[in-house]
Amino acid sequence: VNWLSDPSCLPRDISNARVLSLGYKLTSYFSRSDSDVRDFASELLSALRASRTSQMERQRPIMFMCDSLGGLVFNQVRAST
Repeated sequence: VNWLSDPSCLPRDISNARVLSLGYKLTSYFSRSDSDVRDFASELLSALRASRTSQMERQRPIMFMCDSLGGLVFNQVRAST
């Protein structure tokens, strides 16, 4: 059960919650490619800007839940804003 989208979980308690997720290819992070945490942070910021176009959306609070690499990405987002 995905508690973020299952109707009996978070949506029941916070009916106006809007859940967004950002995925990444972990293999590219650990490969010898040029991708790094800054690239993932830039993607996250771009996705947030694209999804929050109206004034009302920009005023809506955001709650981030991060784990492992996601926490590093979030810290980079905070450092770059």
